[in-house]
Amino acid sequence: MKAEITKDRVLEAASKCPTAKETLKVLFPEFFEEVYKIGDFFNDGNENYILAQIDFSKCALVSLNDGNRLVDPATVESVVRITQSEFNQFIGRRPLTKVKLSINQFP
Repeated sequence: MKAEITKDRVLEAASKCPTAKETLKVLFPEFFEEVYKIGDFFNDGNENYILAQIDFSKCALVSLNDGNRLVDPATVESVVRITQSEFNQFIGRRPLTKVKLSINQFP
């Protein structure tokens, strides 16, 4: 019987031991790729943005300061599981940090 390597099995093993997790990230980086969803907040050092759904399968980062989009909307496969490569379409050349904001932190 041949053991099958699946994302679920790798993530389960990674959850058991921090050392194993770091090794598994090197061996299977695709299983640990950061994913995003609409409603996530980001900061570029000056402004806060929200990842917003613009159309059925299109999203964009929208400034919480002035309501403008950072770049044009981009198509994603799922608005609740946006991959890093899909997310890269939204950021242009700006480095963004994912942040947690509460309602009283808005300008």
